[in-house]
Amino acid sequence: MEGLPQKKMELATTEGGMHYIYSNHVRVGYSVGDLRILFGELTDVTSEKYTITERAQVTMTWLQAKVLLDILSNHIAAYEKHNGPIKTSFVSPFSVPLATTLTITSPGE
Repeated sequence: MEGLPQKKMELATTEGGMHYIYSNHVRVGYSVGDLRILFGELTDVTSEKYTITERAQVTMTWLQAKVLLDILSNHIAAYEKHNGPIKTSFVSPFSVPLATTLTITSPGE
């Protein structure tokens, strides 16, 4: 922001270090106060079913979600400028939903 002094940012990790998680499936839940993103991985496909192993859940305020949207939009635009458009209108070979919505509400809502 203009007019405000710039502070140095220091990144720290927890004692166990940063965790790496691969995800090719996303679910979203939300409440009035925050957004929850659940990351999973397609781990098994048979003729009867597919299995998504849930790997991580990230919950953030709506403000932080908006900041994340801006960051991702800028990075995706830069990627597509260099590599061409990312196709999103395809059908999964396993008919696996790429994203589903789960509404999570707090008690009393």
